Amino acid sequence: MLAQQFRLKQERNFELLFQEGDYVSGKVVSLKYCKISESSKIKSRFDLNDLRIGFIVSTDVDKRATIRNRKKRQMREAVRQLIKQDKIKLGYVMAFIANTSIADADYQKIEYNIIQVLKKANLLNDNRVN
Repeated sequence: MLAQQFRLKQERNFELLFQEGDYVSGKVVSLKYCKISESSKIKSRFDLNDLRIGFIVSTDVDKRATIRNRKKRQMREAVRQLIKQDKIKLGYVMAFIANTSIADADYQKIEYNIIQVLKKANLLNDNRVN
């Protein structure tokens, strides 16, 4: 389970992220992110060294809530492992968005795609990811 200090939960925070953030697309997972210090609205809500992460799996992926929740848990676990290994840069607010192809993906594929989108967005700490 992702620690409380890393969770992005309030709807208003998601709205601000989607208004001001940058977007990176992947095959299974996409990423919306914003540096806290570059957004005055987000800066007022979080500390400069915070890391807040949200996860979005829409009904387009699957109509069944159990499938959507499983995919969200898998994304959360992959990100939790990266945070535990200190691989994600601090000072960002981000949301991982599941693409419809996530329904057929296993955990390893989800984890690989999360790393790929973080690399594209330059959000991985240097010399820590293989």
